[in-house]
Order: sequence, then C-alpha cells, then structure tokens
Amino acid sequence: MSKIIESSDSLPHPPPLTPEQRKLITATVPILAEHGVTITTLFYKQMLEANPDLRNVFSHSKQQRGHQAEALARAVYAYAANIEDLTPILPVVERIAHKHTSVHIVPSQYAIVGKYLLEAITQIVGADVFKGDLYDAWAAAYWNLAHIFIDRERELYEAAQWVGWRDFVVAKKVRESEEITSFYLKPKDGKPLAPYRPGQYISVQKFVPELGFYQSRQYSLSDAPNPEYFRISVKREPGVRTVTSTGALDTTHATHPGWVSNLLHATVDEGEAIEVAFPYGEFFLDDSSAPVVLLSAGVGLTPMIAMLNTLVKADGPAREVSWVQAARNERVHAFKDHVANIRAAHSDRVKSMIFYSHPGEGAQLGRDYDVEGRLELEKVPKEVLRLDAKDAQYYVCGPEAFMADMIAGLKARGVDGERIHAEVFGAGATPAQMYMHPHEFTFSHVSPPPPATVLALSRALLSPSRALLAPSPSASATPLPHTLAQHRAMAEGIKSHQSSVPRFLGQHLSDSQREGILKFADVILRGRGPFAQTVGERLEMTEVAVFEREEDGKTQMRMVFELDVTGEMLNSGGKMHGGCTMFLVDVCSSIALVALGIATHKYANFVSQAISTVFHAPATEGTRLRIVNNTVSFGARTVLARVVVVAPRMPGVYKD
Repeated sequence: MSKIIESSDSLPHPPPLTPEQRKLITATVPILAEHGVTITTLFYKQMLEANPDLRNVFSHSKQQRGHQAEALARAVYAYAANIEDLTPILPVVERIAHKHTSVHIVPSQYAIVGKYLLEAITQIVGADVFKGDLYDAWAAAYWNLAHIFIDRERELYEAAQWVGWRDFVVAKKVRESEEITSFYLKPKDGKPLAPYRPGQYISVQKFVPELGFYQSRQYSLSDAPNPEYFRISVKREPGVRTVTSTGALDTTHATHPGWVSNLLHATVDEGEAIEVAFPYGEFFLDDSSAPVVLLSAGVGLTPMIAMLNTLVKADGPAREVSWVQAARNERVHAFKDHVANIRAAHSDRVKSMIFYSHPGEGAQLGRDYDVEGRLELEKVPKEVLRLDAKDAQYYVCGPEAFMADMIAGLKARGVDGERIHAEVFGAGATPAQMYMHPHEFTFSHVSPPPPATVLALSRALLSPSRALLAPSPSASATPLPHTLAQHRAMAEGIKSHQSSVPRFLGQHLSDSQREGILKFADVILRGRGPFAQTVGERLEMTEVAVFEREEDGKTQMRMVFELDVTGEMLNSGGKMHGGCTMFLVDVCSSIALVALGIATHKYANFVSQAISTVFHAPATEGTRLRIVNNTVSFGARTVLARVVVVAPRMPGVYKD
C-alpha cells in the first residue's frame, strides 16, 4: 500500500484576486455562458493529444459524448459567476475533490490542466482580447481554485488508508438480477480494510484492450463496512444503440458507454485481480438518530443497500427506516428477497414500498411489488415518507429526472433542502441543491465590470471570425416546463390528436419519455390561437429518432412532421403564406427542442436556439408537406436546429 502524497511546492502560488481582477473575471461570464462548452471541448482535445497518458484518467465514453466537457464548462461558469463569494459552489468543489482523489489526481497535473485551459480560452475568445490584465486575472483565478482543490485533496489523501491503486482479488461474483451483478473484492495482501461511510464509492481500474489504455469507474459500495471485503453491485451497461448519418446501425466503439461494466460482467471471474482505490464520496449516511427515508430507482439502489444494511446491524443505531424503490419489473429488481427479509425481521421500524413500472407476467402485486407505475410521491403514504418527523433525513439516488422529481416533490411536502441528500452517477453530476429551477439559484453580488472591458468582450463575441462557434439565436424558444412531471401536468386532460403513434427510432426512449414528447406536442399544437389549433389538429408527427452523431458524439433529435396544405394557409397568389411557413418552423423546432431535453434529461438547461430554415417552394393547396427537423445540443445552453420544409413529391429537391 502506498501513502506517498505529492507536494505542490513547485506550483505557482498567486495571492488572492484583487477587486480589479474579480471584475475582469465577472466580465467574462457572458462569454462562458455562450462559449463554455466550445472552450472545454477544445481544451480536452488538445490536452489529451499532447498528454496521451491522461487517457488512463478520463472516461473515454464521457469524452466521446461530451459529458465531461459540459461538466467542466458548468464548473468554470459557476466559479466565474460566484467569484466574489465562492460559498454557493463549495458543495460542488467538495464533490469534485472526492472524485479527483478516487482516481488519484496529483498536484502536478493541475499545471497541465491550467496550461491547456488558458490556451483554449485564448483561442476561442481571441488573443487580441484575452491578453494582458485579463489573461493574468484568469491565470491567477485558475491557480487560486487549483489550490483549493489541491489542499482539500491532500486532506482526503492523508485521511485515507492508502493513496492510488491497491491490488484486490475478486473473491465472489453473485448475480443479483438480469442487469446487476455483485463483486466481493478482497485485498490481495490480506490486510484488514479501514471502515468507510455507507453511501461512499470506490474506483476500480481495468485495462481495456479495445481502447489500448486503462479506464476507471466509480461504483457505490453496496454493503455495510466490513474489514474483510468491499462489495460493489454493477449494472451491465449494454451500450447506446446509435445510427450513422446513412441510417445504418453504428457498431463502432466510439459511442460505447459501458466499457468497464461489460468487462466486469463478461471477463472478470472469481480469483482475478483488480485495482481499487480507497473509498471516497460526500454522499453518506448521517450519524444522527433521526428517521431515514431511502428513495431509489434502478441501479441507484446500490448506496442505499449499504445504508440499509448498516442501519439494521445488531450493533447499529435503532433508527426508523423507509425503503422506497422503483424498478421496471421483477427480472431487474436486485436485492428483492434481501430487502423483504430485512422488512420482515425489523417490522417494528422498517417500512418499504416497491414500484414496478412494467411488471412481468410472473410478478404478483402485494408479494413482489406494491404499486404498478412510476414512483410518484403522491402514491407513497405519509407514514412511509416519515413526513411527521421534522428531523427525518432523505437520501435519493437514481436517474437525473427521477432525482429532480423526488427532490421537487419532497420540497413541495415541506421537507427543507438541508434534509435531502442526493447522489447522481456520471460526469459533472451535482448535489441536490443544483436541481433547482433557474430562478432559485442564488449567486453572489458582483460589481459591474469596467465599460472598456465589456466593450472589448462584446466585440469578441460578435467577431465574424468567431461567429460560427456559437451563432446568435435567430429564434428564441418559448419558456418551457422544467421536468417531465410538469409536462404531464400541463398536458392533463388533453387528448392526443395523433391518428397513430409515430415511429420511434435510434436510441432507446422510455415509455415515460415518449409520453412526455407526445403530450408536450399536444400542448404546443392545441394551446395557441384559432389558426394554430386548426393547423395543429392536422399536423402529424410521423417519426422521432434520437441518436449520437458519428462525427462528434453529440446527441441529435430528428423529428419528422407531415401536413396537407389547405386554403387558410395560402396567400393571395395561391401559394403557402410565408408566415405560415415560419409558424410551422417555430412549432416543429420547439417540439423537437423539448423532445431533445426529455431524451437527455436537460429540461431546463437549453437557453438559446439557433435555427436555419430551408423551404422548397412553392406549396399549393393539397400539397403534402414534410417538415424535417434536426436539433443538436452543443452543451448545456446552446441548441442548433435545421428545419427543412419540402413536398415529398418534388423529385430530386431534397433527401433527408
């Protein structure tokens, strides 16, 4: 076991930022809002090309899909926006520091990151603008933040039993469900393991032959602390089914998201070696005697099992516990018998409620599950949620959309945010307080930047040489609902006008996501004026496809609508009116925008939408129009859409 902690003495140690430097940082916030993902994408590309060894550190899948670039862009933006008072972002800093230590980030790597990050900002903003005092301010700001991380990570390393990777052996491999398998990992040297906090995770590292480098992944520990072994329960991620630009199935490894989980399931057997990091993570069970409510969906149950097992140990605290779990069906319901046995053995203080969204033929209501349908808090009795206990602690883990709904639902029932603890799996995932609507964010007060700086930065944003990096929006989206639950609430009582369900192609969409897309389409098409309702009644959504693009890994939403041109849509010349054309473009692109948000769980993140339109005229009465919309998210805030309006009977005009 190694306990060597690298020194940071040789790194730059700038003094705290001056008021003038903080103003300069503040002045760049609009640039980060618009160009942040472009900057971080270029940063990762150039850094990894120059330092290929770092590919062993960063997730290849998240690099390919842009998740890591988006996460870094959000972090840099939050830092700049809160430069006067970093208190609001400290929970995020803590989370990132734990992740860094789990993959053994060392101080010298901050020098590499700083070099390529500043270079990327210079290239995107322009060397004519990002220079002098502005460059110096950002260099100082970077190293101030870097030392916050370095100092906190040193504390975590010093408290750990070992630093870096330790050799373990797979002592036992147990299939918990069709998707989840548990791995019992014992240290190769046989020395006892130090205790961890239930809810924390470990990193495991394996060499991936197809990639040619190591990959590490974080997995929650799924059992109470034990000095003899760690247990992780891993969901096999089969990969996202994607299509190429020609419509053929993409079988390349570039978009494969489950490298390590597949290796563990398919090739790692009992007796094999695996490298493991010490447990880290800021999501863990508190030490109070207050009641505990554990809310999970899917593989989000893994840290909850560790908490539950700890809470019911004979020498553990006699706390009241509620287990509320969502699963698709009995085949993927991991630890079903284990939780049922705990509930039976501790019926005086353990309550449980199981939801199956799609129970199988063999599932029995009342035996295998309690409620059919998705987990909705209004279906959970008050006594199970422990709402009368004003000190009850709530732990939530699962997909981002599930967590957002749970957190919003708990707050609506009077649970304050300090009692809600959340864990999301994935790059850049944030603590519970980040799951707020935009108006709920509180940023520190910032002084206005110098007018000359604002002018220079504005010119940089409008520079023709950089216009293509983030085009100015030609149309803005109507304010949209934030969550699928709100989509459903808005659509309540609205009957779908669709004569048939559209074809759903490409990446898998859940039933709830499909329902959300169809219902939101109804809201848009039927919730406007008389003309919109008349046209909307006849507009048919015929195809929905979501996939990752072959060229850059970005998620793309392709939606196809069809419509017959009628008399009220014509101008005085007997051709379709230009205003009607733009109405169709606006409506179809808005639906696609929200559909992309539903598919990627970014309901509130899209801020600006740039639309390019191609209309193959003329269209006369009786023409069957085909409106093809392709929408792509370039990060968390900018969306680019291309809308083509064409009559399919126009030979050779356009092939989508």
